[in-house]
Amino acid sequence: MHAPASSSDAQAAGPLAGVRVLDLTAVVLGPIATQILGDFGADVIKVEAPEGDRMRANGVSRRPRGMSSIFLAISPWIKREQVTKQHISLASIFKTVDLIFGLPPLNQYDAAATDLRDLFTGRPDFSPYDYRQPVFVARAKKSWRRHTRGIDFSHPDGNEVRLRLAIMRSEGIPRRGRGGQTR
Repeated sequence: MHAPASSSDAQAAGPLAGVRVLDLTAVVLGPIATQILGDFGADVIKVEAPEGDRMRANGVSRRPRGMSSIFLAISPWIKREQVTKQHISLASIFKTVDLIFGLPPLNQYDAAATDLRDLFTGRPDFSPYDYRQPVFVARAKKSWRRHTRGIDFSHPDGNEVRLRLAIMRSEGIPRRGRGGQTR
């Protein structure tokens, strides 16, 4: 695999070289967008809350803290439309970096982790991602249909605030526990 010699070399070569981006985003799509800007050479400064990104506590497995239900590898160096059903952990990332640089694993946990090198390609693909019109499910929940009535889905990100509210309301978020407290 051919990786840039350093992050500054990669940034200097991209079409966004010299552009500085302050990343105050959270969850999934914002950080992915700023990562793509960085892949194209922008100098991205990521700022997170002291407790970290909320996605780290997302998913079925909320114990131990720090586990997440999603792993997205998006980069010009990643194979397009690659899906894996392997167990991926933070140790998988460490192991893969160690293998790329020819370093031995730091411990048994890293040594036993999944190797992610199959996700990478030796030649970067800087072509833009294609937008695909969302396909709507005919049997959507009544609350979803009610809350999304009037939202224009013909353009991506047309009314993101209203869409987020529709998602939250149709799923009953925030959930209320006993005494009306948010869970």
